[in-house]
Amino acid sequence: MNKWYLISTVLALLMAFGVLTSFVIQPESGKGKYLVMRIYENFTVTSSKIIINYPDSTFEVIPLEPFKYNDNYLVKNGQTLTRTLNQLNDKGYRIVTSIADGKPTSNRSMMITTIIMSSQQ
Repeated sequence: MNKWYLISTVLALLMAFGVLTSFVIQPESGKGKYLVMRIYENFTVTSSKIIINYPDSTFEVIPLEPFKYNDNYLVKNGQTLTRTLNQLNDKGYRIVTSIADGKPTSNRSMMITTIIMSSQQ
């Protein structure tokens, strides 16, 4: 009888240990870090640019062409944006969401597009 009591007690303790440790918060593994990219398209005096804020608090500023009323401006800035997105994709970042806001018809016209990306590194 003592042998079965000892075996059942050990098994009960192991099961209790397993249940209790399943609720312990594991340290962060570094996955799922977010990057925020903002595209500032200013249609007045200030220069347009892309500002990328990386998960490690570093940032990068990428200048865009000054605004002009022609297709060449749109094509060049579109190429810069596409190249930047592809480079970030190659680094393992994926777009989570994007938001655009601004007043392109006012005297202080500016469009701000925010793109949030996640890395699975």
